Amino acid sequence: MTKRIGILYFSPTNTTKKICRAVALGMGAKPADAGHDFSRYPSGNNR
Repeated sequence: MTKRIGILYFSPTNTTKKICRAVALGMGAKPADAGHDFSRYPSGNNR
């Protein structure tokens, strides 16, 4: 499921990054992880 969602995070637009952050917070991730780990490792954020 994470890998599937991660595909959306590959979009280079700022809007997608904001959505990525919002979704990450919804999944219980820290704001810092949403900004850094999601952009670099979209499918490996559950660590």
